[in-house]
Amino acid sequence: MLKDLLRIIGVACILSGIFLYLTTNSPGKESDLQAETNELKHEIAILETKLQATQSELANLQTLTTEANQSKANQQPEIEDANNETTIVETILHIVSGTSSKDVANELANASIIADPEALNAYLKTHDLAKKIQIGEYRLNSSMSIEKISKLITNTQ
Repeated sequence: MLKDLLRIIGVACILSGIFLYLTTNSPGKESDLQAETNELKHEIAILETKLQATQSELANLQTLTTEANQSKANQQPEIEDANNETTIVETILHIVSGTSSKDVANELANASIIADPEALNAYLKTHDLAKKIQIGEYRLNSSMSIEKISKLITNTQ
């Protein structure tokens, strides 16, 4: 009985060794790995090409954005008034949340829409309009009075 048991164990060990040899050294497995490696290399090459195209597109968009911002900064056309030969300056005022009356007055003075920022700021405060400034974009020009500008940016009539 012990002899039979040892024979069975011996045969099982031999069969296990043969099975392991065949599964780990099969020639098809190496070719499968090579094919998979080649496929992954091809996918990497495609992704690198797409990355280069995307980087190029991003560079173009950044250039366009920079040019647009520069042209927007220079957007203060001067218009000749035929009646009295004076130059009228136009601008678009962008008011965002938290902009104070002093900020608005200084921005309009810097854009040459008004001559004295203190005068606009004082007018807004005197007429209780300083806290009623509305968010938005306003097309203003240097021919407008302080009163008209104040009514426009506070949406009061």
